[in-house]
Amino acid sequence: MKFSAKTALMLGILILPAGWGRWISASHVFDPRHNPTKAIYFDELVYISLGQNLLNRGDYSLRMQYPDMKKFYSKIPRYVNDPLFKHPPLVPVMVGLSMKAVSYNIRGAFLPGVLLGTAMLPLIFLLARNLFSDRRVAWLAVILLAVSPTHWICSARIILEAPLAFFILAGVTAQMGSLRCARAGWLSAAAWALAWWTKYTAIPIWALFQVLMLLAYPRLVRSRPYWFSQAAILALYLPWIFWRISVDGAGFFLFWRSSTEEWLAAAKLLCRPFFWIGAIVSALGVIWLAGRRSR
Repeated sequence: MKFSAKTALMLGILILPAGWGRWISASHVFDPRHNPTKAIYFDELVYISLGQNLLNRGDYSLRMQYPDMKKFYSKIPRYVNDPLFKHPPLVPVMVGLSMKAVSYNIRGAFLPGVLLGTAMLPLIFLLARNLFSDRRVAWLAVILLAVSPTHWICSARIILEAPLAFFILAGVTAQMGSLRCARAGWLSAAAWALAWWTKYTAIPIWALFQVLMLLAYPRLVRSRPYWFSQAAILALYLPWIFWRISVDGAGFFLFWRSSTEEWLAAAKLLCRPFFWIGAIVSALGVIWLAGRRSR
């Protein structure tokens, strides 16, 4: 969908102040007037260090910084000393490249979150405009996101959530657009792959959305472009899988014995009866809905 000049102008009037406000919030972290000690969250230190380690030495771990971290923090998570960090490296790489672009100034570390968080505003407008016939719904969506305190704070910090939300929103928006233009499916595949490369939680969100898409649009079951684009997501994610296997070995497949925190949480979840009850009920519901759609 193309924006008219008037729509683009009105979006700009909303987006520019929202982005500037998020940057002001981020600047308070490294401004001595607001943060005299320039203290940052532990997770932020982790992503900054990982980005520099990966770009400078090709080492995606914190083993070199681990002894110093133990001196300054009373409790250090065990995974910090793992040979390969638990989350995929997209956000640390973005943070490292951004800092390198501004001569390793701490300000650069906050740029990816602010930019991607702000970029969600035109995406939410586009998605709402495609889904609803009333243009006012799209304007309400973008205004609410622009002033959302949670979104504002997450965009102004060095955390995974703002980039993750952006890539998921981009994947959903492009995939909805692919119903009209098949080539948008490849943009969707790229966005979903980047979400996977940000955090593992993107994978169940992607899976749920695909179930909803197949229920809402049964013709996708016989659509080759749809299945090719979904296969492309997995193909783009394979390097991280191979990287994990090269470090974890057989433990990658025996996830219930893995030392990775996410795998251990998944193993505990699979041992709970309520999980399987919920999965069976959900599967039966999907089968029933699919049958109604086919009739």
